Amino acid sequence: MEYKDCKSEFQRFLDIKYPNDSLENQLKYFKYFNFAELFKGHPKYKEEYKDFAAQTRSYNDGDDTFLARIIMYMVWGKHSKKHLPMLNSFDKIGYGKIYGGDTINTFNTLFSSDLHGIKKFLKYLPQKSDQDNYIKKIIHFEEIYANIGNFMLMPSNTIIPEGWETTTSINSYRGTQGGLFDYFDLFLNVYNNKSDKILNELMKKDGVNSFYFEKINTIDKFCEINYIDTTKKNGYPKDNNYIKYNHKPFYTYMHYGWKNEKDIQKDHIQYLNFATQYMEESEKIILHRAEKIIDEISKHYNINILWK
Repeated sequence: MEYKDCKSEFQRFLDIKYPNDSLENQLKYFKYFNFAELFKGHPKYKEEYKDFAAQTRSYNDGDDTFLARIIMYMVWGKHSKKHLPMLNSFDKIGYGKIYGGDTINTFNTLFSSDLHGIKKFLKYLPQKSDQDNYIKKIIHFEEIYANIGNFMLMPSNTIIPEGWETTTSINSYRGTQGGLFDYFDLFLNVYNNKSDKILNELMKKDGVNSFYFEKINTIDKFCEINYIDTTKKNGYPKDNNYIKYNHKPFYTYMHYGWKNEKDIQKDHIQYLNFATQYMEESEKIILHRAEKIIDEISKHYNINILWK
């Protein structure tokens, strides 16, 4: 599929989702679009979304939908100012290709894909009367998490680490395989410090993903090209940044996950505070980055959006 087809397909989607409105307004509204709406069973699903929900994997994932892939090609393809290495055609994105969609801030680690983690969270609330309020917060975060501001492209070539019997990619390893539990600030910290042997192998300049890391060879370049905000504000990040100026983790100070009952039991108040802060900070980060992504998309339609 050509670049011009991506442009027209995305505009077709906007016309379905936000009919009878200007393209500028449609793009503004898209800042809050929940990619879960593309899948049957969601209350806001429309049959016209069927084509845009198409996957290259065997399961539904917002960052692998046809809609996400056409957007990411517009943002990082050869017609973009922030052109990713070797991303000169749309068909290089997807399962088995050199680039794959990746979700930045995790939901499943804390609450699980089928929401089992909510039960753990609610179990430790000091006041049971708070349950309805926290359920609303969690459901709201689930909607925000499946957002274009939370998607990126990652080089997806794999290795079989020494002593392993299965392959791993950067995406898989920073998730469940490498002990980082999909916490993105921890991943950036490990990447910057080169403190993990397997990630070093996956990300080295002469390795399987050399086409990417030969050119994007520092954490600053990585963050800049991927619209990851590391701006210093009075020496410390505020609201919309992933990492401190010295690349230390911003807010992830424990590897909390819904399966880690022992860690939660050690200090359930700290766990509740962490989960609440994680949702609040991640939402700010995701929506701030969504504006950046939509700004880049808007350039392809000669539109300049003024965000309030």
